[in-house]
Amino acid sequence: MKRLQSRRINFAALIALPGLIVVIATISVLMHQFQTRRAAMTLLVMADRLIEQEDWVKSAEYLNRYLAIQPDDAASKVKLAQVIDKSAVSPTEIQQAISLLQLAVSACESTPALEDEIPDIRHSMVTRMMQVGRYEDALEQLAKLAGPKVDLDLERNLAMCRYRLASDNRSSNIADASKTALPRWFSGLLELNIVDLLLKAYVDNPQNMELGVSLANICLGDPALLKGSVLAAESKETLIARAVAISDRLVAAHGRDPNAWLAHYEITSRKDRNFPDADLERAIALAPDSPAVLKQVGIHFLNRAKSVVLLAGDSRKKAWLDRAEECLRKLIHAGAIPDPSVYVALGEVFQERGETEKALEIWEEGCEKCKNGITTDIQLNIVRLLLRLNRLDEAERHLGLMDAAIRRDSNSMPSKNLGTANRLAKQFWANYYLARGDYQPAVLAMEQVVYNAKEMDSLNQAEASAFLGSCFMKLGQWDRAAASFEQ
Repeated sequence: MKRLQSRRINFAALIALPGLIVVIATISVLMHQFQTRRAAMTLLVMADRLIEQEDWVKSAEYLNRYLAIQPDDAASKVKLAQVIDKSAVSPTEIQQAISLLQLAVSACESTPALEDEIPDIRHSMVTRMMQVGRYEDALEQLAKLAGPKVDLDLERNLAMCRYRLASDNRSSNIADASKTALPRWFSGLLELNIVDLLLKAYVDNPQNMELGVSLANICLGDPALLKGSVLAAESKETLIARAVAISDRLVAAHGRDPNAWLAHYEITSRKDRNFPDADLERAIALAPDSPAVLKQVGIHFLNRAKSVVLLAGDSRKKAWLDRAEECLRKLIHAGAIPDPSVYVALGEVFQERGETEKALEIWEEGCEKCKNGITTDIQLNIVRLLLRLNRLDEAERHLGLMDAAIRRDSNSMPSKNLGTANRLAKQFWANYYLARGDYQPAVLAMEQVVYNAKEMDSLNQAEASAFLGSCFMKLGQWDRAAASFEQ
């Protein structure tokens, strides 16, 4: 019988094995880190190359992929925010850009080498916040930007923010924490009457169209805004003459700029309801493919068609509607960023012609094309027309879509517009219930509106109370109807 061979353990190999495993693991980790860094650098190089080509969308994609690998790279966070800011168009995209710009400021504040980037980022934030109506937030940023030297750009933006807030019945106070280190010139502007501040900013920036148009609109608008200002003592005729002079100076200084002629039109049409075509014809001659010009011209001829009652056989209304449709369709087909107000106006063109199905069709298209924008006005127009046509089943479905649109758009709408939208929505629900013969829910819907009337402007309060009165009349509650009409 063969003797079994004895087996010996190779202690040297056994001792070396853990060390070998550690070496292999270390090499693997180092290789992975090397490959990861190389992949990250490749993404960053591609992003920079695309930025040079001004391809903002693709460069943002590469920067996002890079930051997923290198999340602590503050400089790339700033770069991403700036790229997104350059490409943002819709309200949703602008809000995203603002959020990223805020993160970029935080990254710069924690990285001394990037502190010099902060002022430019804050300036971008101010511009974007003003575009989406976040004027309170813009004021806070302006306060942080204010330095010892007078800055006319800050003065201009401060004036416009406070004016927009006043027009929307919103406060223009800056948080106490932001006031502590304000330079005297800036704190002095905050103490000025809003109209006086706007007037000062216009005197300091006489070529600025936005300031000029705003000041002219104040002269032609609500006298309550003038209270306590240097313009309060001026007569109506003097204020009108001031507004016209401002508009004339704008076109004298910017005669080759179509926006100057649009501004001139906006001001003079407030004074003269005969609709001065010459300004718009000049603007469209200067920029026949400009989205701003096409929109203004299209809406102008639509308003002309809606505002007059013509004798039988008068073809002017048809010509005006045709011109409006031509401009609005050209704007839609030009591939510009979808604008909900353009779809609203084009639908109204068809409505004026009595082509209700085409109106509904274009509004439905507008809801789909502008789903990243503010579609509340489109939904309100659809519901209004369906109720008028007594197509209640379709109206019920769109009432739900209308409510959803208002909820979605509420953060992007001025409070005055939001108040009007909420009031109209309740009225449309009440109209729907009335058409169904359900008077009690109609009254309940409008009582909710009137109960919250303090949050609305006087015109919306009057409209809501009058509509509630008509609901009470349907119920035969004459005393309550009379009380509502008195309100």
